[in-house]
Parts: sequence; C-alpha cells; structure tokens
Amino acid sequence: MNEGKVIDLSEVESQFREVCCIPDCETPAEWLGRASHSYDGCPYYGYVCTLHKSTAETQWAQDLQYAPDDCLVCGGIISGQVSDNLKWMKL
Repeated sequence: MNEGKVIDLSEVESQFREVCCIPDCETPAEWLGRASHSYDGCPYYGYVCTLHKSTAETQWAQDLQYAPDDCLVCGGIISGQVSDNLKWMKL
C-alpha cells in the first residue's frame, strides 16, 4: 500500500486550475462568480481574476441604475442591489 509515502501533486495541480473566463485574460482565477442574469445564460457561472471581479461589480452597479429591466435571455425582471445579483466564492 501507499502508507507513509508522500505524493507530490504540484505537477498535476496546474492542470486543474481555472483561468479567468474573460477573453484574452490568462490570469489564474481567484473567484467563482454567479450572476443571476447574463447575455448567454441565467444564471451564469464564471471563474474570474480579482481585476475582472471588480469590473463585473462596477458594470452591474451601472446597469442596475436603469432597473427594473427585463433580461434578454430569460425575460425575468432584473432589479435590486449588486449583492442580490452577483455572488462570489473565493477559490
């Protein structure tokens, strides 16, 4: 058996790391985000770096100024605060 053996996973660990889902950003993802609505799915899940997490929050804050509005994908009503529409999990 493998009792007492140390297994080095550092070489394979990188194969399971996610990168930021924003096109042309190759930064390792630090956050998994869930948006209640997006241009291609409701809800939308995406891995993002810290910079693009901030960008998403800023964009939602700007968009919610015009709320309530209908989602173009599902037809649901988009309203509330940024924290109602975006949820984050630190990786």
